Amino acid sequence: MLKLTSRELTDFFVGTLLGDSYIYRNAFQCKQISKDLINFKFNIINSHIPDCHPKIMEYEAYIDKKGVHHQKYYQLSTKPHPYFRKLREEFYPEGTKIIPEKYMRELSPLGYAMWYADDGTTILVGININRSAKNRRVQFCTDGFSIEEVQKISKVISAQYGTTSLVIRNKTMRRIQINTYDAQKFLIDIAPYFIKYFPSLLYKIDMGYRNESLDKRRYVMLEYKNMYLEISTHPLFIDRLKDR
Repeated sequence: MLKLTSRELTDFFVGTLLGDSYIYRNAFQCKQISKDLINFKFNIINSHIPDCHPKIMEYEAYIDKKGVHHQKYYQLSTKPHPYFRKLREEFYPEGTKIIPEKYMRELSPLGYAMWYADDGTTILVGININRSAKNRRVQFCTDGFSIEEVQKISKVISAQYGTTSLVIRNKTMRRIQINTYDAQKFLIDIAPYFIKYFPSLLYKIDMGYRNESLDKRRYVMLEYKNMYLEISTHPLFIDRLKDR
């Protein structure tokens, strides 16, 4: 398991709190359908804050009274701990989760990997004659944060990786989108964590380039091509373009 510095551990928690995790009554909580991701979070917490006694509960898929199908999921929870109390005070000053001003800064690849694993996605549209996606978008689902917060964190990502834009969801919601070319640099940085620790989510770093598209160096970086060739041979890789 990774041995993190204090800064890396902070980035780990910042990334996952920007995503699906939350803190309730000074205890860390997270629900997810990805078993390897929840296990990764458990192992990091257990090895760095062992006295918070983390545990994982497994819940089977079910259909509710309205006929809605709910997937099997896992819940990670800890006991209250001073480390989480401090994070709660920063991220929930008024009860609603925010992005604290002090964390409007560049994150390490681990921090971004945790955030993207939870709330990031590549949107692949159509298939062209080369069996490649016709269009693709790389986004962070930031619907739960204010427009001002999203604008600020978008500028941080832009300074670190390249051009970003905001996708309008409605009057109060925006999503961060990374320019298609610049997104390759971002995905290359976070890929090692997906490959080694939560490969069930490898589909999230697939931009849908296939065959001839991978060889057109005009817009596909050699580093990205090599990364795709590596992830596409992994037994847990889900090819979303297959049989479309």
